[in-house]
Amino acid sequence: MDGDEQIDMVMISHEAMWVYDLSSGEKKMQTTWGLQIRTYWAATAAMPLAAGELPSLLMINPMIPGVQVVTQDGDTSRSKWKLYTLTPSLEEKKSLGKIGGGFRVVNNSSSS
Repeated sequence: MDGDEQIDMVMISHEAMWVYDLSSGEKKMQTTWGLQIRTYWAATAAMPLAAGELPSLLMINPMIPGVQVVTQDGDTSRSKWKLYTLTPSLEEKKSLGKIGGGFRVVNNSSSS
């Protein structure tokens, strides 16, 4: 997770992340990024979004409900974006002209 090419153990809960060195047990990082929504049920992957970047967390979380990308720099983390899957209100359904699920995107990036 921090780019030292060693295998790390990552624990995620309530929009917080703890990273440990597997060989020594040393805690390498502890960070939070949100309002403490339950994230321990999330299906999570850790992978770089671009070549040369540290891994980001990509999560599908039934507690949001939706999907989220969390970036980290080895010391801190932040939510890059969340996509909430919502049931639209009756007014929204009428304006859509159909009945179905709706989406709301929250982009937390400083750049678009």
